[in-house]
Parts: sequence; structure tokens; C-alpha cells
Amino acid sequence: MLTVATWKWRGTREYTSEHVNVLFRAVADNLRIPHRFVCITDDPVGLDGNINVVELPDFDHIAVRPGFPSSYVRLMGFCPEFSRKIGERILTLDIDVVITGDLTPLVDRDEDFVAWSDPDLRGLQYHGGMYLMSAGCRPQVWESFDRDRSPEITKEAGLTGSDQAWISYCLWPNEAIWEKPNGIYRTRNIKGTSPADARIVQFPGHMKPWFKMCEDQHPDLYAAWSKYANIRKQHELPRRQNNASSRGNQYQPEKGTYPERNGPCSQNQPSV
Repeated sequence: MLTVATWKWRGTREYTSEHVNVLFRAVADNLRIPHRFVCITDDPVGLDGNINVVELPDFDHIAVRPGFPSSYVRLMGFCPEFSRKIGERILTLDIDVVITGDLTPLVDRDEDFVAWSDPDLRGLQYHGGMYLMSAGCRPQVWESFDRDRSPEITKEAGLTGSDQAWISYCLWPNEAIWEKPNGIYRTRNIKGTSPADARIVQFPGHMKPWFKMCEDQHPDLYAAWSKYANIRKQHELPRRQNNASSRGNQYQPEKGTYPERNGPCSQNQPSV
């Protein structure tokens, strides 16, 4: 069964449990196959009771340029043991995406790893905000990561971002990608209303879908996000409650799992 996963941690990003809840509701309404929704977090307070929680082990976050997110912690998703705590088949999404259409075609893939890549963007081969993987694949991304050397290696290679820079360094250009047209867009490439074939829109940079700036520049995306922000009770979830399939079968998620905090996937990795 597919698991849709998102990461929320304290200290480097200003996301809330309600932002996760909005994503959960949007996924439930736009993914037409049985699935689980998981939040990997060190702060589960306020999450919808139907969201599975995987406890985020201790991680000493790595400083990056002011105003930019440090997301190296998400590389733990490539630790085979930890990834299996999340699920067997995992779609990782940023918290701040806006879902505008059916996600099902995007997850109907056989490859063990599928990345989102935009050839028009320099310095960013594979995006960290969306990828599909089988648990345990590409362990070298985690096993070769060195918190002191890896950020410098990617900087010298001209790659941007934190976790996505290291993913790109390790895996480019050998992975399957969502080929265009795929319905995946970034706000930076949208002027006015989103394209009619949009399925999911990424929000890189400082603008987020709940900002007044978004309402002014992308009112349709602001409305699409607000639709699920305005739902406060699970019984109000539109059409398919939680993890239902397109045929109406209801899937009741398992309770959240809590891995050991200091196992073989600790961040004390050997140098590359």
C-alpha cells in the first residue's frame, strides 16, 4: 500500500500541524487509491487523529544561508531501516504544496525511485519536495552523507538547496522522472491562473499558499488551499473520507509507529 509522507520539525521551518492537516485533507480528496498518510515529526501536537505519526529521531540541524530552509533531516528517508518505519512505497511531499487535481496517475509507476526534475532549472536536478520511492532503495544517499563535507561538495558542484542538492549529487542523472506534461508546476513558472492540467503546485521560496501574497498573485491556488484549511472536522472531509479508494472502499489507517531514537540510522555517518 502507498504511504504519503510529509516531514515537520521544530527549529528551522515555520510550519504548523494545521498546515499538515490541510495537506492530509487535500491528499485524501485527490488520491483515488487506498493509502496511508504519515507525518514524520518531533512535534505531533495538533495533528488530525487519522494521521499516522512516525517519531523523528534526534537530528542536529545543519546551518544554511539565512532565509533558506535546512532540510538535511529528510535524508533519513533514505536510511533503509528508517524508511521502512514510514512505509513500503512512499510518496514524499512538501507540506506547502497545493493539490489541484487527481494525484493517482503520478503514483502509478513501477520504478523503485521516481524523481521530479525540471530541465529548465539550473543547479537543481532532482527536487526534494516530491519523489516516489520503494523503502530501502538508494541507501547511498544516506550512507555517504557527511554533515561537514557534503554541503561543501554540493556547493562546489553548483547545486542549490540542502537535501535536494545531496540527492541530486548522488543520483543524477540516472533516475526515472515524471516526464512533461505531468501536471507538476512551480509558482515561479505560473503567471496568473494555474494551467488547466495542474495536479500539484510547488511553492519554492518565501511565498506560501496561506500568505496574502499568494492570494494577490495566485488567487486560484489560494482558494484551492483554503478549501481544505476551512475544514475543521473529519466528517466534513469532501467525497472520500480519509484513505478511501475511488470505488468507495474505506481504509482505516494504522496507529502511528515510533522508532527507536538512536538506532543504526543515527546521523553519525562515516565521511565520504
